[in-house]
Amino acid sequence: MLKRLLLASVMLVSIGASAHANTIRGAGAVSCGTWTANRNDGQHGVDVIMLHWALGYLSAQSEDILKRNPTIQFSYALEVFMAQQLGLLDKK
Repeated sequence: MLKRLLLASVMLVSIGASAHANTIRGAGAVSCGTWTANRNDGQHGVDVIMLHWALGYLSAQSEDILKRNPTIQFSYALEVFMAQQLGLLDKK
């Protein structure tokens, strides 16, 4: 479940990076090819940095859901956010 969540978050980051006017910095600015190469090469330090960046990005982007629903599990809020981004749920 976590691996699918992280993979989906990377895809959303890539999609979101081209759709937003904000400048993406840090680990989120690398290409998907770099992400994949770092994971395949066993560069776990870089891998961890990129995973933390992705989780921080998702946390910031889903903050509205978290504020409106303080009692739901964080993982559920991320699933709702991803479903909204993919057009599976209305953004309410």
